[in-house]
Amino acid sequence: MILTVLALHGGDGHVDLVYFWSAVVMASMPVAVFVVIGFLAVRAYFRRREADGGGEAEPHVQPPS
Repeated sequence: MILTVLALHGGDGHVDLVYFWSAVVMASMPVAVFVVIGFLAVRAYFRRREADGGGEAEPHVQPPS
């Protein structure tokens, strides 16, 4: 059956190359997005664990004198 499909396909190399690269892009884009989101989440986690508390600075309140 595969030989029949290949025989009917025609064997245009340029179209096959376009299909190949479109499949590579379609497979790599979600992986890249999740890697970036994971990197940002881990970086934010470790920034929050810093000694000064990380994150946003809270306003300093002076005790009454």
